[in-house]
Amino acid sequence: MSGPPRTNVLLLHGDDELALAEQLAEQIARFDDPASSGVNLARFSAQRLDLEALATHLLSPPFLAPHRVALLDLAPASGRSPALPDRLFRLLETMPDTSILIAVAPTQPSEGKAKRGKGEPPGHPAASFLRWVTDHPERATAREHRLPRGAAFEKWVIERARAYGATIEATAAGRLREVTGEDTRTADQELRKLAAYVDGARPIGVEDLRRLTPFRAEADIFAMVESVGGRDGRRAIGLVRTLLETEDPRYVFSMIVRQFRLLLLARDALDRGRIPRQVLGEPPHRLPGFVADKVARQATGFRMEQLADIYRQLLALDIASKTGHADLGTALETLVAALAR
Repeated sequence: MSGPPRTNVLLLHGDDELALAEQLAEQIARFDDPASSGVNLARFSAQRLDLEALATHLLSPPFLAPHRVALLDLAPASGRSPALPDRLFRLLETMPDTSILIAVAPTQPSEGKAKRGKGEPPGHPAASFLRWVTDHPERATAREHRLPRGAAFEKWVIERARAYGATIEATAAGRLREVTGEDTRTADQELRKLAAYVDGARPIGVEDLRRLTPFRAEADIFAMVESVGGRDGRRAIGLVRTLLETEDPRYVFSMIVRQFRLLLLARDALDRGRIPRQVLGEPPHRLPGFVADKVARQATGFRMEQLADIYRQLLALDIASKTGHADLGTALETLVAALAR
């Protein structure tokens, strides 16, 4: 292994947990010599930081290896963000070049209102650590990993599929973006499965996603509601029947209720002159921006009075099915047929 790195403090931060995990694994492989059986690697948490133990580890010479490595987890726990003590930063300024500290600071996508390159939310441990890194470029560096959004996510899907020896159609990449909510970790899991399924025989297509991913119902519910708004009764009923053939009627019903609840919120926001993306991006919904925009576009096909009436009909259907006065699956087909007229 080559000599000491130019900087020996590295901050990995951002809301892309998959990229953070992969970058951390790469850095550990780079600096932790396997021959030392892990004795030069230690893990610490900012939530329960033992500064004495950290100092002992970083100030001691490495054992039969070029480097000692400390991993510092800066993730807040239970919503609490620990304040980093000044002693920690003084330690980083005095530790020898043979010691490496890698700090990992995952943030939530909702916290990611801090745009790429704009730092982290105030109060998050990464914010103070990032300030220190910026002030000490001779000792430290930071690498930001933000979730790709929009077209960038679809490009990421295509490149990730290629890394698994597969190709994926652009329409399938777009659908995977939709059903995973632009979550790279979830998309990666699905791509591994899809790549193994097609086994290089052909590109991954939309039908493969429908067959293998667990998100089919969500996409079909959205398409069904779209058909209701467009008064396409044949397609709406066909989608509901397909869903009921493969999913539990209670689950299908809950997804339909959820979709119309989101439409009510979006329609209300539009009528009040608010931006639906902001309303639907807040707790408890936390919809990705592009999903919220799709819901908002769908809401323009309904009036508030229509949505309120549909919601009342769904409530009545729920009561009827629970009291034994209606078969839920049959009642859903009947309701969708009536709504799409």
